[in-house]
Amino acid sequence: MMIGMVALVSMAASIGLSEWVTRLYRRTRRLAGSLDDLNDRLRYLATHDALTGLPNRVTLVDRLKHALAGARAGRGHVAVLYIDLDGFKNINDSLGHGAGDRLLCAVAERLTGQLRYDSVARIGGDEFVAVLERMRAPDSAHGIVERVLQVMQDPFVIEGTSLCVTPSIGVAHFPQDGEDVEALIAHADVAMYAAKQCGRNGYSIYDTSMRQRAERALTIQRGLLTAIEDGSLSLHFQSKYDSRTGAIVGAEALARWMHPELGAVPPMEFIAVAERSGQIGRIGEWVIREACRQLEVWRKRGLPPIRIAINLSPLQLNQPGLVDTAARIVAEAGSDPSCLMFEVTESMAMENAERTTLMLQNFRARGFEFAIDDFGTGYSSLAYLQKFQVRQLKIDRFFIQALDEGGTEARAIIAAIIELAHTLAMEVVAEGVETAMQAELLRTLGCDQVQGYYLSLPMPPDEFERRCLSTPATLPF
Repeated sequence: MMIGMVALVSMAASIGLSEWVTRLYRRTRRLAGSLDDLNDRLRYLATHDALTGLPNRVTLVDRLKHALAGARAGRGHVAVLYIDLDGFKNINDSLGHGAGDRLLCAVAERLTGQLRYDSVARIGGDEFVAVLERMRAPDSAHGIVERVLQVMQDPFVIEGTSLCVTPSIGVAHFPQDGEDVEALIAHADVAMYAAKQCGRNGYSIYDTSMRQRAERALTIQRGLLTAIEDGSLSLHFQSKYDSRTGAIVGAEALARWMHPELGAVPPMEFIAVAERSGQIGRIGEWVIREACRQLEVWRKRGLPPIRIAINLSPLQLNQPGLVDTAARIVAEAGSDPSCLMFEVTESMAMENAERTTLMLQNFRARGFEFAIDDFGTGYSSLAYLQKFQVRQLKIDRFFIQALDEGGTEARAIIAAIIELAHTLAMEVVAEGVETAMQAELLRTLGCDQVQGYYLSLPMPPDEFERRCLSTPATLPF
């Protein structure tokens, strides 16, 4: 009986142990399977974009390396497309990031409908890169790009809203535009920016002149980092005259830059680079500070007070705390806020008219004046002009230059603008006056102020003081 009981217990223990081992094995298998799934998921996340499911930059680089190896082995031609969406930021700002994310997914789906799924990657924001490989000829890429552009013209419907978003595409070919992954992507990116500069919603093919422009832009961007501290950035002033009396009533502050290697860099060029690189805010603050400093220098010398106009870029207008920053700078300098007039273009003001109205109210509450620049090109409504309540309208130079052609249309338009502005208690300034006939016609039409190369060039502060502030101004008409 003892032996039987021992045997029975041993048998039961063996069965129990076997069952426990079986359960442990099954659990280990489940854990191993879960771990494999987790590893697969981690590998997927490491190689794909979490939002759109497209390959990411890591996978793109690997894919392009294989494509280049195939091209070197004689298996067709390779091209890289760099795709950026036009106006995507406006959609994000107006409809929110949720709608923007859904739009990106819809764009990714449409792109993969024209290109192989594994050949398109999202590398960040609204930027996509596609690898075209095993093409029979380099020109084959152009037909593919045109097909992508065509399908992207159809609107996207997001949350019941029809949205139009078009691409700017840059194309770089192997090997003439780059012999490695980094060079091809970088040069396709440069070509994409060229497409944007040519009007957007199109494509550009990389060439060496683009590389030279890109290298110049990079040199400018680096130089702007120290332009304020090293004194290479300066402020010039262009006079604004009363068209009836000839007296100087103000000046426009214009930034000028003498690069140590490139020489004098045109303002339109370095301002554009500053906007793209995010340096425009710092430069804009410097312009306000330098204008206030110069006003105080002239005031202490007993010179007649004038109002200085300062241009604001679109990025500055969207900069949080812009009004507070301007007010703080003016207070620190001890200047009168009414001696500064900020200018925005009509198209900038109308891009978000309600926001512009609130900002202008905030500026006026701090004692600043405001002007609408390039008036006549931005399709302002009378209702918004009345809401803006700006001090000045500056007629776009296009209409001023048309006066020399002798037609009646430009004269009629300018007369209508002047009458409209005077009805709304606004001053009218004509900029870009370059001939005696333009100046005389503007005076007879009742334009309040004139400004341009015919009357005065932009000058450094010392020269402006000597020629415009220290002696009575006389206009040549």
